[in-house]
Amino acid sequence: PASAEPASAEPASAEPASYEGDDVGDECPFPCVAKYDFESAEDTELPLKAGEAVIILQISETGWCLAKNNGQKEGWVPMDFLNRVEDEQLEKKAVEDVKEAKTAKPEEPKRTSPLGEENQKLFEYLTTSQVFQQARSKGEMKVQIEDLHFTLQAGGSLNATIAIMRWLDGHKKQFEGFESLQKKIEEIRAAWAEHRMILKMKMKWSDDDARRVMEEGLGGLETLEILKGTSLEPEAAIEKIVSTRNKMKEEDEKGRVTVLDYLSTAECTLFKENCSVSQAALDAMFNGMSPSKVMEKVKALNAEGASFNTFEELVEAVSGKKVKSVKKGQGNRSFQPVLQYLSSPQCNLFRSAKGLRVTSAAIRKLLDAYDTDVQRLLCDVSILNCLEVQLQAFSELETALERKDVQEYKSKLFDHIKDPQATHFSSRPSEFPDDELYGILAVSTSRIDFLPLILKNLPEPASSLDDLCDKIEAIIKKMAATEAAEQARVVSFLSKFGLFSKQFAITVPLVQKLIWTSQFSKWGLHGGSVEDILKALHEASTVFDSFEALIETVGVKAEKMGAAIAS
Repeated sequence: PASAEPASAEPASAEPASYEGDDVGDECPFPCVAKYDFESAEDTELPLKAGEAVIILQISETGWCLAKNNGQKEGWVPMDFLNRVEDEQLEKKAVEDVKEAKTAKPEEPKRTSPLGEENQKLFEYLTTSQVFQQARSKGEMKVQIEDLHFTLQAGGSLNATIAIMRWLDGHKKQFEGFESLQKKIEEIRAAWAEHRMILKMKMKWSDDDARRVMEEGLGGLETLEILKGTSLEPEAAIEKIVSTRNKMKEEDEKGRVTVLDYLSTAECTLFKENCSVSQAALDAMFNGMSPSKVMEKVKALNAEGASFNTFEELVEAVSGKKVKSVKKGQGNRSFQPVLQYLSSPQCNLFRSAKGLRVTSAAIRKLLDAYDTDVQRLLCDVSILNCLEVQLQAFSELETALERKDVQEYKSKLFDHIKDPQATHFSSRPSEFPDDELYGILAVSTSRIDFLPLILKNLPEPASSLDDLCDKIEAIIKKMAATEAAEQARVVSFLSKFGLFSKQFAITVPLVQKLIWTSQFSKWGLHGGSVEDILKALHEASTVFDSFEALIETVGVKAEKMGAAIAS
């Protein structure tokens, strides 16, 4: 299953799962015998031979169950391939019956996640959430199907549950396990119901609209505060909330950077020698405290003449939280950035697989192949996605990353960065270290196929590789902050005015590509919008037979109009 850790052989502590078929109706675990051979297609599945005895540990409503064989190996198998047995004698008889039987093998259930669609989506959110960060740092954090099920029950719906968890993440809340998380979600859901009714009455919306806006918001009181004194329609309210949320996130990130910049100045004498900074320690420092408050405490410690051997010691002095020091060479081992990218809307690597299922063993194997260099792994994954490769299972990712075209594409990007024509450096560097080249790719992963266009159209040349990295990161962040509003305007314009000679589906990736083609052109980087280009095309009565043709024309026109502004 899509589990952050190997499945536990112990039955769940919550209400046991049960199978509502003809053969099984009692609680797990219980013995079964395989009626047919089963060949596993993924490393999360357990291959079986007809007559093989197994123990059932969990059952999913999707027709799959988690089984353990005599070799203590666990994996998912189709429930219809098994016969329930009651004791050792019946097990022996069942094995003999299977060997003599000639019945036809049933079809395997559809290979969707055994977790179920909503459970899978909640699990994917959990892989990027910080609510169990402290619990994970103390040891294994195991996820059972019923944990996800009861968490969804506590929230009332998938959207509401994720909205509440987004609020918990925003407020840096931590939980020891699912039981305490579920209790908190129930409390917040009750409070939000009251806030929703207030919002509904104040804004004169329907209950569905008020619920939708709440689920896009930052929580009850925060949402009410953001919309205070406005009379917006629901869609405009959502746009305002998302914009505010992005701005808050950006301010928080800027605050963190400011603190780290201060720690590296000559004015700061807090460290006896250079030390590494782990993500866990950084998160602990800002957990429950604003960047300005952290800065205030750090400067006070510096004024007092305090001195520390490690960054973790400073974190403890600032926040009162004890953080384990990270051993040298392991600071870049967190797989979370890669999981965040794989779960993001722009990643289509597993679209045809209808879901992403990941095991800790598969993660460790992939990290070992990259010598735990998560930054390089993330860059290669984003390039693979750019090449429009489709995978059916996470286990295929390592082999796909070794493809020749991935390395060739990366080599071309490096060549663009090195600037042989001397267009984006005021003074071209004499050396281009690999770690700095990968650093530039890392800040560009969300828009990596547009990196050459960004480099070509930089508003002003960079003075160094570090400066180039900062400029690219700032451009991408600035454009990302306005993208949601831009998408809404583009879709609205195309729905109203067409521009096409025939009807076809307009997908989010196509709209994103259209926007990015304009955003990262000379036109976009000088403040021009894609909507204005579309208006110009409409007024010229231009018609297209495909969305790709529109994107190409917008790119050409954006460069032409941008060059006119620049000159």
